[in-house]
Amino acid sequence: MRITLIATMMIFLLLLSCSGEERIVEVPVAVNCTPPSPTGVSVTNVDGYIFIYWYPSYVNDIDYYEIFRSYAWEGPFEWIGDVNATYPQPYEYRFDYDVDNGVQYFYAVRAVDTGGLRSDYSPDYVTATARYENPLGEPLTLNEVDQLPLQSGYNFAGLTNVAQDYTLASTDIFFDVIGNELAQDIPHIVGARAGVEIQDYGFVGTSQGSYDGINYAPEMGWAPTRKTEAIVGHCYVMQILESDGIHYAKITVIEVTPNYVTFYWAYQTDPGNRDFAPRPEDDDSKPDENSKEFEIKLGRLYPPSLREGSTYEEEHL
Repeated sequence: MRITLIATMMIFLLLLSCSGEERIVEVPVAVNCTPPSPTGVSVTNVDGYIFIYWYPSYVNDIDYYEIFRSYAWEGPFEWIGDVNATYPQPYEYRFDYDVDNGVQYFYAVRAVDTGGLRSDYSPDYVTATARYENPLGEPLTLNEVDQLPLQSGYNFAGLTNVAQDYTLASTDIFFDVIGNELAQDIPHIVGARAGVEIQDYGFVGTSQGSYDGINYAPEMGWAPTRKTEAIVGHCYVMQILESDGIHYAKITVIEVTPNYVTFYWAYQTDPGNRDFAPRPEDDDSKPDENSKEFEIKLGRLYPPSLREGSTYEEEHL
């Protein structure tokens, strides 16, 4: 009896609720969620400055980005500047030209939304070390070793655009046209001494910044004969053993004749530093391939301080 009464009451209440018009009241509630961290953070090591860039956030209420720098992977990180968010930019960026060549820096980026909330630091492992390159942007020419031996060699550690005798103990590479079994004369870049390794990294172009996409040195793949054919537009990476340790260099060949080779060069003075290298204790932290492809497509931009008429202010190009 009691069960029947309860069931009857429930049916009555259900019919009563359906007999009237229902009203739904919407109450607006302000929600401000923490913005996502910037992704795709990458760097380009250049002579005297470092170019930092990243993908813009996919949310539309980002006000600006904070850029941080440290001398160690674990920090502490110090703020070095802000970049206003711009839409619809394919990327955001900032130049850091308060750096010293041969000093390794670590970077992180944080997004700040219009409500003042800050994201976590970018998760990318990003490190950069500015390095030396051709003074005044002028390429270097080496003559063929059998024609002008006193001007056929080069010493990267000298940081000049001056060729030297290929027989000197300090010479790292020299230019040589070598005949093969088919009686063909093939131009070669040759490691001048034991401890100098070289490899062809493939085509990159002929401008000075064309090798920027190759932003870290390999650990293997060196030519067993310590020489490789000189091809216009190709980048070559060198591993050079010096008295203070191993150094890395890269060149882009822009002209080759039977008499000489002309190239742009870059040299890392910090021993053992491969620039965008993974941390030795963590092989899984190698640079993301998508970021590297992004870096190669982007190419090189020059900071306002290096352009004529500069006001030394950050700007998007």
